[in-house]
Amino acid sequence: PLARLARMPIARLVDTLGLSAHLAVLHGGDVVYLIEERARGQARLVTEVGVRMPAHLTASGRAILAQLTPANVRALYPSRDSFVHRTGLGPSEYTELRSILAATRRRGYSEEDSEVTEGFSSVAVALRSPANLAAVAVTWQGSRDDRSHVLDRLQATVAAIDGRLR
Repeated sequence: PLARLARMPIARLVDTLGLSAHLAVLHGGDVVYLIEERARGQARLVTEVGVRMPAHLTASGRAILAQLTPANVRALYPSRDSFVHRTGLGPSEYTELRSILAATRRRGYSEEDSEVTEGFSSVAVALRSPANLAAVAVTWQGSRDDRSHVLDRLQATVAAIDGRLR
């Protein structure tokens, strides 16, 4: 039901921004992608439907993890061995992740830059539905200094999906 209700709002987000977007859910210490909408002319991403990625590296995962209690996050990351890397970037220990999640909660969105794929950046917002540990993210190639337009549209999309879930 989540993917069915989120598909159209995410497709509209991609059409509006001209950037790729996806919906992911938390599964253990990973996120699993349920929806992948690619913008025309944009580079292919690793976030195909069904792909699993380490939650602590992805913007989607960080947005979701920031909603969990510290004890739940700690249970997912009990040691330094829990922190895998793809590009050599990203948190390597729990204290680093805790700092990233605190910043995510303060801002209301998460971000990552080249931690999943070198040269790509993402921002994500978690759904507010307590029944769904999920987030919507927008990804683009390169850096983007002005995220306010992307964030406004992303937050509106998440609010629309939350409304459809009620």
